[in-house]
Amino acid sequence: MVGFFLWERAFDKGPSAALSSSDTPCDVLTVRLSRSSSDALHLDLYQKPHNKVLDLRMKKEELRKEILAKRLSLSEGEVRESSQRIQTRLIKNSLWQDVENLALYSPVKNEVDTTLLFIRALEEGKNVYFPRVEQGLRFYEVNDPGDLQKGAWGILEPKDTCEEIEELADIDLLVVPGVVFDKKGYRIGYGKGFYDELLKKQALPTVALAYSFQVVEEIAKDEWDQKVQMVIAENDIYKA
Repeated sequence: MVGFFLWERAFDKGPSAALSSSDTPCDVLTVRLSRSSSDALHLDLYQKPHNKVLDLRMKKEELRKEILAKRLSLSEGEVRESSQRIQTRLIKNSLWQDVENLALYSPVKNEVDTTLLFIRALEEGKNVYFPRVEQGLRFYEVNDPGDLQKGAWGILEPKDTCEEIEELADIDLLVVPGVVFDKKGYRIGYGKGFYDELLKKQALPTVALAYSFQVVEEIAKDEWDQKVQMVIAENDIYKA
């Protein structure tokens, strides 16, 4: 082997374009220079295989940033009005009627609010649980907003005095947060994987609350991604 070079070169330069070891490395072409048994030099050009995994993650990250930026641009009034409409759609859905144990999330970064669901659930005698990050998610019963305090990443979570649910399987409805959702129920979260890990271990009835702009036609999926069974937006409900 005489030499091995990676360089960026536009195809329209033609085969006669000069080669330089100082050209910028990239994924487009590889130059392999070798000597055969007859001492003749051979120059082989071939395209490197595309990294589909890297491409997938880049697309998800770009979509996450785009939708998150749009969500953060919402005014307080827009968040309040849309959240009210979305939560009301869930309360009026038949899914709500049979729920005894409800698991909610504490909203951050202009996520759809869950306060109305929390209050209505308590009024109807439902048990309400919120997650706490403890090497994954663990859920604790919360009977009053005062039972929540700032925890990991500044998110409100149950105080140490709250009681943990005995069995995750007892949750009748898990409301799952996220940044982007598609019409088949797949989601893009914040990249920590807490809910994907939870749902992989324990299958639960799930629903997501989303502003209309958070719902896209389809999301590129990783093998570990877990989907929700329903996504509720202001004017639409998508069932997986």
